[in-house]
Amino acid sequence: MNTKITGLSSKQVIASRKIYGINQMPRPKSKTAWDFFKQVFQDRLNVVLSIMTLIFLVLGLVGYGSISEAIGIGAVLVVMSITTVTTKLKSQRSAEELYQKSSMQNVTVIRNGTPLEIDSTQ
Repeated sequence: MNTKITGLSSKQVIASRKIYGINQMPRPKSKTAWDFFKQVFQDRLNVVLSIMTLIFLVLGLVGYGSISEAIGIGAVLVVMSITTVTTKLKSQRSAEELYQKSSMQNVTVIRNGTPLEIDSTQ
């Protein structure tokens, strides 16, 4: 059985676009460094560590301990926050680059029985 592949007709393409839209990845939503920093403190463990830092700081200032514990916990929170924000910003940048690369590709399709090179979103 020998069948010729004709691909979609122009009418089928138009109908398909009305139903499904264009063939494009959604653009990643951009967040600021501040948004990522706020996310760090939505984690309960980080909230507990922040509260512990304040308690140790107050106790150290009133003479019931050393403020070095507060400084140590605070330093861990700062390093962890910087690392998290930096990692998430890099990940966001990579997602944007992938979006850009995927939207610039051309593909070969068969339309109305004829091979055509078109933009990948079409």
